[in-house]
Amino acid sequence: MTLPKPTGPYHVSFTDILDKDGIDGTFFRIYYPTAEYSYEDADAQFPMWMEEEYLKLLKGYMKELTMFPLSIPVNLPFMVPEGEAKLPIVVFSHGLMLSKDAYTFVCSDVASYGFIVAAVDHKDGSSAGSFYMEKSTDSVTGFVKKSFEHHFIQSGTEEARLERLERVEIRVKELSKVADFLGNLNDGTLSNIFYPDFDLMRFKGKLNLEKMAVMGHSLGGASALVSLLKDDRIKVAITQDPWMYAFDDKYLTRKIAKPIVIINCIGDIKKNDVIKMRQFDCDVTGTVAERLMVTILGTTHFTQTDFAYFSDSFLESLNFKAKNDAELSNKINTELILASLRKHLGLPGLTEITSILEKNKGDVMIGTDIDVSDAEIMEAKKKIMDLIQTK
Repeated sequence: MTLPKPTGPYHVSFTDILDKDGIDGTFFRIYYPTAEYSYEDADAQFPMWMEEEYLKLLKGYMKELTMFPLSIPVNLPFMVPEGEAKLPIVVFSHGLMLSKDAYTFVCSDVASYGFIVAAVDHKDGSSAGSFYMEKSTDSVTGFVKKSFEHHFIQSGTEEARLERLERVEIRVKELSKVADFLGNLNDGTLSNIFYPDFDLMRFKGKLNLEKMAVMGHSLGGASALVSLLKDDRIKVAITQDPWMYAFDDKYLTRKIAKPIVIINCIGDIKKNDVIKMRQFDCDVTGTVAERLMVTILGTTHFTQTDFAYFSDSFLESLNFKAKNDAELSNKINTELILASLRKHLGLPGLTEITSILEKNKGDVMIGTDIDVSDAEIMEAKKKIMDLIQTK
């Protein structure tokens, strides 16, 4: 198997960036437009979907997990699409027990419409696994890989919840560091020990740092919301099935005068999650900014990940199998993401959300499929309003 090719007008390549050796190095992947290529192109290398460091944990849960080559190549030259001076940016945060690699399709798909997408490998212990580099005189490259393993937090206690919230703060700092590094990439000062021969100078002056969004899935969705609040460079948050357990209630009293777009799937989102999402509504803090919640029907929590494209038998064995076809659901997902990015970053080619909903009637809905009453939402909102009044 392999993942579908990106659907946009531009071909996409990627490179992995590690700023320095040691455990505190920041590891992230950038997806970007490139010139046209083919599988027969001698310069195009198509690496495997995940590296071994990520698979160790996942294979313990997914016995039938198989590797496959990606449908996009690594390290082809960056190309600014014709008519574009600088490209807008999306910083992406992965979910619990996954990694940047598990979102290859959504990240490359967005990049194929003329975006730079930077997906971070979090080192708060939430990833399936990762690695860093240490200097070594015994290696040809001068570095050796060192594994960074998943840190389990057993949910169910207040101590566990507080630890999770602390680790989200680590994730948010990592997202901010990636935004810093994109600034370095734009001014030609970013170093990369992972692919030292790849020419990063092609990116110099080509990133639009004024048009930056944050996006994330599940735990990454909660991380994206906190990042929106804390980082002034971020103009909009697009969250996919956000895990609201990992969002600290203290932030609900803050005015977030920036748009929040929530794209939910079916299954993992519960009533309490929806209620907390609605506590972001602008009438709670008197903020003026868009709040949008939509739900893609016939899906599961993993529809917005690469796992959606695995075999039916694999998906059924893990209860990941969705009612609707993955390509249909992710086409809607990308359309919603692009419409939100273009609207809130002030980009051309805007498509109204209402037209996406109308075109895909029966497969996507405004709001939620969860049975939650207006009275329950108003009661939850009032609690936050009361907290604000006591400050």
